[in-house]
Amino acid sequence: MIVTRRMARRRADVVDAAGALYLAGVRGHAPLDAVVAKFLRDRRALGLDDDDRGFIVDAAQGMWRARSRLERAATALPFEPTRGALVSLYLVGAGVDVRTLPIDPRAEAELRAAWASTDAAPLDVRSGVPPWLIERLRAQRTGDDVEALCTSFARAPPQSLRANTLKATRDDVIRALAGEGIDAVAGSIARDAIVVVERANVFKTSAIRYGLFEQQDEGSQLVAALCGVAAGMCVIDYCAGAGGKTLALAALMEGKGEVHAFDVAAH
Repeated sequence: MIVTRRMARRRADVVDAAGALYLAGVRGHAPLDAVVAKFLRDRRALGLDDDDRGFIVDAAQGMWRARSRLERAATALPFEPTRGALVSLYLVGAGVDVRTLPIDPRAEAELRAAWASTDAAPLDVRSGVPPWLIERLRAQRTGDDVEALCTSFARAPPQSLRANTLKATRDDVIRALAGEGIDAVAGSIARDAIVVVERANVFKTSAIRYGLFEQQDEGSQLVAALCGVAAGMCVIDYCAGAGGKTLALAALMEGKGEVHAFDVAAH
């Protein structure tokens, strides 16, 4: 399901673009963040505003998470779905108000029926978790616990930030964001985590320009915390990606020591 975002009536071309991004990620071989960045760069001439871009990315990410269920539901439609219809199918299943979508009211019932046809699908279809992993989880946990855990993977995570404690405390960052109209609260899992209450473009804030935070899931923050680093160490991040955990490790080391970042994708 899409994380909280103010929903306005969507133009058909914007909904179609969300479907195009979804298919680009499914058919491509690059990391999804790179797919998103290239897709938005290539469409600068379309004049999309921040809200349009946010909707496109949110919708595509939700569709990727629900890909198994979405593909199963699409086969139950009485017509060959367009890119826009695929987006609408997912959004209708996610409970989005259909009045915000550019769909023929006559198609709404067909979309709802197609999505509902997957309600009784196997857990791997509903969650996107592969069967082999579900079996391993069932060997370790109770049935209801496995069901709840796996289906949670199909839901959007909250928008989480990590306070850069080399420059500010978590409370300092929350206050700075509030001053720019963004409501945020302390995370409940990671020590320096902040959760944005209603999804917002935090990359246009003064707080990000001053380096007060990074956007990072709490789970990733926990990985850095579990490494047990300390000031003065020499640390190797051998799966650095864009460097989010590298920066988290550097902050935990209080800016003292060495961190070497490596990744199979050199760029």
